[in-house]
Amino acid sequence: EENPAYTFAQAVADPWGTDTVASNGSIVNGRIGSTRYSNSLNYRIALGDFTFGAQGAQADGNAPALGGNAEKRPYSLGAGWSSGPWRVGVGFENPADRDDRWASVAASYDFGLARVGAFFGSGKNVDAQKVEGYLVSVVAPPGAGEVRASYGVLKNKDVAFDDELDEQAGLGYHHPLSKRTTLYADLVHERREGLPDGRRKTGYDIGLKHNF
Repeated sequence: EENPAYTFAQAVADPWGTDTVASNGSIVNGRIGSTRYSNSLNYRIALGDFTFGAQGAQADGNAPALGGNAEKRPYSLGAGWSSGPWRVGVGFENPADRDDRWASVAASYDFGLARVGAFFGSGKNVDAQKVEGYLVSVVAPPGAGEVRASYGVLKNKDVAFDDELDEQAGLGYHHPLSKRTTLYADLVHERREGLPDGRRKTGYDIGLKHNF
C-alpha cells in the first residue's frame, strides 16, 4: 500500500502522479522518500473533510533511496484536508537509514478555469545533507481534456555541496476517451547536476492509457 506521506502530500502535488515522462517523482520525494514500504502495517481514518494515515514497516526489504543501509524501521505519516476548491496535504517520512527523513506539504485551489498548486519538501538524505524541493503546477480543463503544466526544482542545501540536483519543466495534454481510457501527449525538459548521470535533456511521449 502507498505510504501516507506520498498519498496525501506528494502524489497530489504532481499533475502527472507517477505516470508518463513528465512525472516529478524525484522532486516530490526529494530522492529520499519512497512510494510504498514493504512488509508494512497501515492505519487510516476519515473524519468529514479530514483524512489521516500512518504506516510502519520492517527494515528488511526497505533499503533507503540512493543507497544506504536499512538500519531502522521506516515509518510514514500523512494527512489531507479538502473543502470546496481547497485541497491541502502534509506528510512526513522517516526511511530506514538513520539520517534520512522527508517532510512535505502541498496545497491547491481550483479557480474553475484552472487548478493551481504548490509544493514544498525539506529533509535530509542518507549522507545527512539538507535537501529541499519546490514545485508549482497548473491544470486547466479545456473541454473534456486537461492541459497540465509544472515546474520544479530539487536542491542540495548542504554548505559544502549547495547545488541543484534536478530542475524540470513539463507540459502535456490528456484527453479521456472513456472512463478508463485516456489519450495523452507530454513534453519535458530536465537538467540534472551534481550526480553521476548529470545531464540536460528534452523528452516526450505520446500514448494511450487504459485502467483495468
